[in-house]
Amino acid sequence: MIENQPSDLPSNQPPLPIKKSRKGLIITLIVGFILLLIIGFLVKDKFNQTTVSNEYVVADVESIFSAPAYDEIHYNYKTFIYHFLDVNNYLDGTYFMTKIPDRAKKVFAFGNFTDDGQDIDDMAVILEKNDFKSSKLVIFNRKGELLFIEDYDNELPVINSFPAGSKIFLEESTLINAPTSGLIVQRESSKYVVIYDKKSKKFNSYYQYTENDINNQEEEYVDHGDYDDEVEESQPKPPAAIVEPVKVKKETAQEPPENPVETEETAL
Repeated sequence: MIENQPSDLPSNQPPLPIKKSRKGLIITLIVGFILLLIIGFLVKDKFNQTTVSNEYVVADVESIFSAPAYDEIHYNYKTFIYHFLDVNNYLDGTYFMTKIPDRAKKVFAFGNFTDDGQDIDDMAVILEKNDFKSSKLVIFNRKGELLFIEDYDNELPVINSFPAGSKIFLEESTLINAPTSGLIVQRESSKYVVIYDKKSKKFNSYYQYTENDINNQEEEYVDHGDYDDEVEESQPKPPAAIVEPVKVKKETAQEPPENPVETEETAL
């Protein structure tokens, strides 16, 4: 008896659900596509809201930089200044950026003032007070953090930066190489350097001697000599002995009186 081949026997196992799997995959793709559309719409709407908000902030920030010279300031630095004015309640006009075009070119400067090794510069700016005769120097780092503030009463200085190695005066009236970048603050009748001191970990101001100052110091040195000599000369000295000339008196022979008067002493 010949047995039937297994292939001829009807199979009791159900066929693989190939069509059902494909259908589920299609449904999943459609649902995913719809979700992507919804997410994209939400992101686009959020982006549009952010853009409108940014445009509003940009308009506010740019409103305080009216002079053409301020176009050289990157927007990030402008936001630092705006934020400083905002948090200190100065946006009411207490302090502001000068609106004089010629002066505006000289109220901001850039440099690596703390010598932190970063490629992005720090920024210094002069803010004017609403009395139109006083001002404030503010220095920010590249992150917008405050580094230094100095007030100038009845002064409207201008500033400029200098690189490390420039010749400046520090403690003495002798020019030396600047250890770091710094600021030249030109006031009405004097000039100062604002520079970071790595030893004291703070900014300091140093008067910059003029040619007349140095010449006057040299003249005083010539007139008075060395300081030690002056001290020595100032010490009290004993008076010199005064030798008076000896006056020689001529002696004349005295003749006895013709009639001496006899007294009691002579009589004795």
